[in-house]
Amino acid sequence: MIFPGFVGSSYELDNLRADVQRTVNLYPEVIESGNGNSGAQSQLRSTPGLEELFELGSGPIRGVFNVRLPQNDYLTDPALIIVSGNEIFYSSYNADTDAWTHQNLSEYQDTGSELAGSNELLATSSGPVQFEQIEFDGYIVRGVLVDGSESPYEVRIAYNSGSSELEYIFYALSTGAGFYVENADSITWIDGYVIFSNSTGEFFTSDLGNLTVDPLSFANSEGSPDNIVGITANHRNLYVINDTTTEVYVNTGNANFPFERVGGGFIEIGGLSRESIKSFGGMTFFLGRTKEGAGQIFMASGLNFKRISTHAIEQKIASYAAPENSRAWVYESEGHLFYCLNFDEMTWVYDLSTGAWHERSYLNGPTRERHRADCHTYMPSLKYHVVGDYENEKVYLLKNDVYSDNGDPIQRLRITPHLSLENKRVFFDSLELDMQVGVGLSSGQGSDPQVVMQFSNDWGNTWSDESWTSAGGQVGGIGEYSTRVIWRRLGRARNRVFKIAITDPVPVNIVGAFLELRRGN
Repeated sequence: MIFPGFVGSSYELDNLRADVQRTVNLYPEVIESGNGNSGAQSQLRSTPGLEELFELGSGPIRGVFNVRLPQNDYLTDPALIIVSGNEIFYSSYNADTDAWTHQNLSEYQDTGSELAGSNELLATSSGPVQFEQIEFDGYIVRGVLVDGSESPYEVRIAYNSGSSELEYIFYALSTGAGFYVENADSITWIDGYVIFSNSTGEFFTSDLGNLTVDPLSFANSEGSPDNIVGITANHRNLYVINDTTTEVYVNTGNANFPFERVGGGFIEIGGLSRESIKSFGGMTFFLGRTKEGAGQIFMASGLNFKRISTHAIEQKIASYAAPENSRAWVYESEGHLFYCLNFDEMTWVYDLSTGAWHERSYLNGPTRERHRADCHTYMPSLKYHVVGDYENEKVYLLKNDVYSDNGDPIQRLRITPHLSLENKRVFFDSLELDMQVGVGLSSGQGSDPQVVMQFSNDWGNTWSDESWTSAGGQVGGIGEYSTRVIWRRLGRARNRVFKIAITDPVPVNIVGAFLELRRGN
């Protein structure tokens, strides 16, 4: 018989007797033909691995941001803005030499151009940062970075026609330069306006097309007397997410202040974590809070807010030490839109294409920890997904065809739903995985891929000894496409849960499983 529910999402409740499912470093994917092997409707696929791109600064990597380049002959190399510790770098890639060049903007000595500024270290050395590129023309790349310190920072990269060299400018904005926002920790850009918030009840806008912020150019999020957690832009709407409410604004062109709240744009759901707020795929995601409680994850489209977390995830969040410090990053890959939410204890990932949740983790010896990636950007010219490590100075590529975390093993884990027949004894004659085989490596670990199986007869509270596949390689070496992954004579139980784990650095794609069983008394 086909194993019911073998392919599924993570849903482990506090009461294991109710449900115990986990899907770690695997994610469900719909088979859109509707007619996979044995009629399968979905499969489990490997999550991507990490490949080191370079190390930069002293770490941690607090932010990575793709640079949109102007159309000229001076700035042509794909580039990133990267914050490592209290330093900021302009990192560019030269395809001719296949090499990266890193300019430390915190140390750069200006050559005396019209863009002269006092280059400096950031006032903070840890915690998230936000960056918004606000202008690029024939000669200038320009952006603003905020880290919650007293002054935001401006970044400019320009071509000096006199010296025929690039110039890198990085300095703190000040009231002397016509900038009147302090302690900004959230930033976005809509219709030529730069918009800031700083965890008060006010948000600020620049003048149109520049960085001047008039001291009177602010508005109050006044539907409720709570402070702003963060702001984000989605379809040119401005979402102002407060402690327990959200207000939605739009640019009306008002001469006094360009943004006004839309009709019905007051929702009594707020945000628990500023860095959980992400907009992509036409949706806005965030970890929420209301006047009555906190810990649900929401997806907003227009004025419609939908809870997307499950009771299982909400129970986990309630057990975490500091969910208010969670941080999200988002990316798109092969038709999947992933919202990745990091807590200190674990990384939870929502797939917008399926509505299913899975977990991602890093294996630190025997300990399962949260995923290494803490921030992300996409470089379209190189087709690179670039991520930064939350703990050290490493910058990685996130790659579907890499099956380790920078050389460290990735453990793929699936804990199945309960199997029971009205509490009758069931004799389990065999379990067989329907999975991709014949994908072993030519040598070393992975040349003889192994699958580990355990089972539990007490609702997932305790587990049997590990049962490894034979040294002959039941997953199959290269080209062994007919290998069967099967275990026999598995005993009897009134309730049975299976645990499947694979750690070898090979692609893991599981279509489902088959059972042979007999009903007892």
